[in-house]
Amino acid sequence: MILDTCFILDLWEKHPGAMELAQQLDKAAAPLYVPSVVAFELWVGLRRAVRPRVEAERVSSFVAAYPTLSLSAGDCKQAALLHNELSREGRVLPTVDLMLAGMARSRSEVLVTRDPALLGLGAPIRVQGY
Repeated sequence: MILDTCFILDLWEKHPGAMELAQQLDKAAAPLYVPSVVAFELWVGLRRAVRPRVEAERVSSFVAAYPTLSLSAGDCKQAALLHNELSREGRVLPTVDLMLAGMARSRSEVLVTRDPALLGLGAPIRVQGY
């Protein structure tokens, strides 16, 4: 399962839906992955941190605890195809969201998110909301 940034942030803020899903994933022993683009977003988010050193340690520890997925050529292809499909419908997604959806599609993985734009993508992208 590919973790989206919002899921990780919700875990850190103890969002009830995210906490419940995390418990379910833990019980199921589902493999969890942090994409490199999500690690990037977490690091960028430090600019808003009240306690940057504490938050930097949190990001570092979390990212180190899970396998990191780097964007592959196949992921990029699927992200571009999705971008083109959505563009024909007049829909636009942020680049990072396209990359995550491309990863999920290319790897037949589930994307864990509560982002409404990603939740509404539908097949063949599998999304787990909370």
